[in-house]
This record gives sequence, structure tokens and C-alpha cells, in this order.
Amino acid sequence: MAPPVIELVGVAKDYGSGASRRSALAGIDITIAEGEFVSIMGPSGCGKTTVLNLVAGFDAPTRGEVKVLGRNLADMREAERSRHRARHVGFVVQSFDLLPRLTVEENVTLRLGSIGVSGRVAIDRSRRLLREVGIDETLWRRHPGELSGGQQQRVAVARALVAEPTIVLADEPTGNLDSTTSAVVLDLLRALNVQRGTSVVMVTHDHFAAGYGHRTLEMVDGRIVLEIGLPRHAVRSSAPLPFLRT
Repeated sequence: MAPPVIELVGVAKDYGSGASRRSALAGIDITIAEGEFVSIMGPSGCGKTTVLNLVAGFDAPTRGEVKVLGRNLADMREAERSRHRARHVGFVVQSFDLLPRLTVEENVTLRLGSIGVSGRVAIDRSRRLLREVGIDETLWRRHPGELSGGQQQRVAVARALVAEPTIVLADEPTGNLDSTTSAVVLDLLRALNVQRGTSVVMVTHDHFAAGYGHRTLEMVDGRIVLEIGLPRHAVRSSAPLPFLRT
């Protein structure tokens, strides 16, 4: 059996100290297998985003171990964690997080520089992804602020996928979108998961969005209080994307 791509063992995370100390996570265990799509739900402040930050290596646990692709992130120096994250992890967030002074194309191409892909290869790969997520060529040289929210999120998805990551972490990816555009973005993530076997961890408040996952973890006050497993045939299907076909 292949080792899990993500494993949290007894992970606790505290912020502050003394009287101001606050517990964000209270000793949780999470195991995510290769090719799984896992949704994490819960009220604001329950620790959902903290889980993503720990998996990405942006933050370190107070106690416990965070392993990604079999490696304990605590055993890596910061530079090594950055390289590991650049190569293996893609991000999609609610605020899109696009650089406003760069064009749409430059925002996607820039992501490839972190893994040593540049020049014509980077441009061609970025343009291919932009086409596949539905961003027309007429928009490539525009800046993010000139696009609608749905268009910006599609660009963000292209940026997340362009490095062909092993894991995609999505933090409320449909939070600023209408229902139609939300479905498009969720279908893109699901196609990536089904056709490439990429593991997806998505934080969401939306029960409809959570239904795209194989499993849903419910969190309250830094703890996992419920785990719901969905059979794969019950997960909503998505239309194949040409760039994901093997």
C-alpha cells in the first residue's frame, strides 16, 4: 500500500502565550491517501485554514508531526520546505491572490519559475492551461483587476495546476463566486483529481462544494468531530479537460 500523501499525527497548534494563549488545533489526526479529494468544513475559527497552513509548511505545529509525501516537514530547513512546496503543492484561495501588477499570463508563468521552468516552455504551458480553464486569449495581457471574480479564480486554478503538483490545497475557492462559476471551478478541481490522481484538500463552508470530495471532515474548536465518507460513484462527475487526458 502506498504511503499517505498527507499525515497529521497528534497535531496541536497554539498561538500566543500565557493569558493570551489560544489553541487553534487540539491534537488532531488526519490521513489522506494518494488521489483522495477531502473536504474540511466547520465554523470560522475552528482550525480549518490552520490545517492547510501546516500542510503547506507555512506554519509549524506546537506538538505532533506533519508529514507530506512521507517526509516530516519539521526535518526540513526553510529553503528545503520552500522547494518542496513549490514542486508538490498548488494553491487556490478565496481572494484569488493574483499579483495585480502582472498580467494574467505573467501570473501563471511566474509560478513555473519556482521549479526551474522558464522561457518558451513556461509560456506555452501557461497559455495551454489558460485555454483549458476557459480564459480567452484576449484576456491574457490584461491585469487581474480587469477581470471578473470568476475569471480571476479560473486564472488562479491555472496557476495552481501549471506546475503539475501532487497536492492542491484549496481554501474557500468558491467563497466569492456565484453558483454557476462555483460549479465550473469545482469541476476543474474534480477533473484534476479524477484524471491525474492529484490529491485535493479543500476548506469550505458550502455543503454543495464539500460534496465533490470523497470524504468530509467536520471541525469544531480545533477538533475533528465527524468524518463522512462518500462512495466514489456518489461524487459529482465533471467533464474531461483535454489537458488532463492521458
